[in-house]
Amino acid sequence: MIKFELLVCAESLIKGDNDTYSAINIFEDYVAEAFPTFIPRMEILLAVSRVSGDPNSIVTNFLIANNEMTLYSSTPQIQFYDKPKGYLKLSIGSLAIGQPGFLLFKFTYEQEVIQYKINLKLRDRPSIISESGDKKL
Repeated sequence: MIKFELLVCAESLIKGDNDTYSAINIFEDYVAEAFPTFIPRMEILLAVSRVSGDPNSIVTNFLIANNEMTLYSSTPQIQFYDKPKGYLKLSIGSLAIGQPGFLLFKFTYEQEVIQYKINLKLRDRPSIISESGDKKL
């Protein structure tokens, strides 16, 4: 039975020895100065397990959504190379984001679903007060 084990979104992923990965700057919340905004670089890692008798490769459905609006979708293939685990690493560059709320990354395969959600927030802007006491923005 195919099972999604792990989904991580980070600024960068580095592959080590023996199917190990290091994630640099994992995305949890994203605070923007203004919307629309963009994330200049992002990498996504999906780990998938299988049992004997499962296919040696699968085609998944993948999407990125900003709130309810789909920004990107594709059907990436995962190769297991006769191993019980397979990994998919995707690189996304310059992802444009229209509004605050959330950014959703979702993979599906038959009945299996895994998703990763990042909260998108607008940075609180402090008021600047001049020497005369007038508020300025």
